[in-house]
Amino acid sequence: MKEVFEYTDKQVREGKVNIKITTYYLSEIKAGLRIEVRRLSTKRKSTAEIELVWGDDNIILKKSLNKAFLENPKNKEVNAYIEEFIEESKKKGLLKNGDI
Repeated sequence: MKEVFEYTDKQVREGKVNIKITTYYLSEIKAGLRIEVRRLSTKRKSTAEIELVWGDDNIILKKSLNKAFLENPKNKEVNAYIEEFIEESKKKGLLKNGDI
């Protein structure tokens, strides 16, 4: 279901650490509802942080609605959390069925 949404990818490499940030925009307005997936990986370990966010990228205007952390995640696990956050958004009325 996440393929339907507009998304952006950013990748940064700092020494031996690779950081990849993927943002899925769940609303037409980029400052609206979105899911941010941050992956941090080194040679031995990887971590993923999945966050349901409402608001602008500015830290003052950003409201975190839900967060999940995974160690050595597989794509299936990350996708399951994304689907769960989308369903949660629908239940709270933040996301209309017509948006998907």
